[in-house]
Amino acid sequence: MMASVAKFKMNEAPRLLAHCSRSQKNSGSHIHKDRSQMNFNMANDRHCGIDDYQFVKNRVHQDGVRMLRRDDVKAVCSWAITMPRELCHEEVGVDGEEYYAPNDPKECKEFFQHAYDFFKQKHGESNIISAYVHMDENVPHMHFTFVPIVRDRDGKQKVCAKEA
Repeated sequence: MMASVAKFKMNEAPRLLAHCSRSQKNSGSHIHKDRSQMNFNMANDRHCGIDDYQFVKNRVHQDGVRMLRRDDVKAVCSWAITMPRELCHEEVGVDGEEYYAPNDPKECKEFFQHAYDFFKQKHGESNIISAYVHMDENVPHMHFTFVPIVRDRDGKQKVCAKEA
């Protein structure tokens, strides 16, 4: 497994969240739309009908949560977790491009469920924005996005990507 984290300012969040949910207007050539129906969100139905960006805004402005009023504050973080290639095999898409597909769909779901559970425990369920698994790019991977809320020394909640 390969995992890396990226941090985003509030004004950068809509683009990231649209990419993850596949709601962006121009998806780019690296996304193979013929496989997009295989994508899924491990954190489905988390926000009671509001979109991901509205969830972020609500969460950082919630009573008891402190966020500095600066443009450079990172209000969203995203872990990218890639499925190990040993658990995949190469296939050729309708466009002639090679990509990796899971050897076993059940094993794929279990892999991402374990990763989701780990990061849910690490960052708190109430901070999860989404956990989209993308099967429509070259290697199966999950974008685990969350609001980086941690407790300070006094036990109060604050937005701090560095500490999260």
